[in-house]
Amino acid sequence: RHGLKNLKLERRNLLDLAGAPERFDLIVCTGVLHHMEQPDEGLRALASVLAPHGVLYGMVYADGRRAGVYFLQDMFRRLGLKQEPADIKCAREVLKALPAHHYLRGFLPHPDSIDDADLVDIFLHPQDRAFSVEGVLDLVARAGLMFQGWDDNGLYAREVHVDPSSPLWARLDHVSPEAEWSIVDDFALATGRHTFMARHPHATPPWRISFESNGWLNYRPVRHPGLLPLGGGRFRRGRYEFTRTPVEEAMLHLADGETSIKTIAERLRQPASLAERRALARGFFALMWRVGHLFMRTG
Repeated sequence: RHGLKNLKLERRNLLDLAGAPERFDLIVCTGVLHHMEQPDEGLRALASVLAPHGVLYGMVYADGRRAGVYFLQDMFRRLGLKQEPADIKCAREVLKALPAHHYLRGFLPHPDSIDDADLVDIFLHPQDRAFSVEGVLDLVARAGLMFQGWDDNGLYAREVHVDPSSPLWARLDHVSPEAEWSIVDDFALATGRHTFMARHPHATPPWRISFESNGWLNYRPVRHPGLLPLGGGRFRRGRYEFTRTPVEEAMLHLADGETSIKTIAERLRQPASLAERRALARGFFALMWRVGHLFMRTG
């Protein structure tokens, strides 16, 4: 259809990849591992064919918001429902009749809006498990990979979900980033899936963004493609909407993926001193990265 000449399609058992000679710069594996009997084996097979500098982009179900799904999966199994038209119709009628307080409502407010394929995948799949944040990190580590980051940092950021005046915010100052991700996920229940990146432990360039050393000056921030300017310093990205000062708005507009933070700070008209502008840029870009509105190019 698209005239692609460098595309090869194969239908294979994922586990057969283990030890195969191929090496891939990018592996995308979404909606697969959580349906496997042994997700660890699946991810290890993928890791074995990931190129030394490659990136694995994965997605698994998140456990926090799926409690209602598993109650219904259990109920449908006890009823003997199969992936057949009459049973799918029965499941759909049951979903329509759910009480307003059922846990599923938080995950799927309008269950009658999904098509039959999604209904089968969510409720009648023979094998399905979900992961906590800690479960994702353990899954990656057991595969011999290094966790690189989330597809959307904002789902796990206190700045998005926690009131700075609350005692929870203060307590988060004393935990590791990984613990903060878990705590915020438990608190906010903001997602039904965990989408992440992983690499080999010794991959180059460095696998994790950090604003703790001078390397951040050479980062080239790039706006999330879903970040939309609304005018008057207001921006929106999906469910997130926020307002920034004129200086911060200028920095966002300069985040084109080509201009370094060092250069952006030099181009600002205020504050007066370069040291103050760099400090302002560091805090702002670190925050925008933490909440997922910006990515950082390092190479």
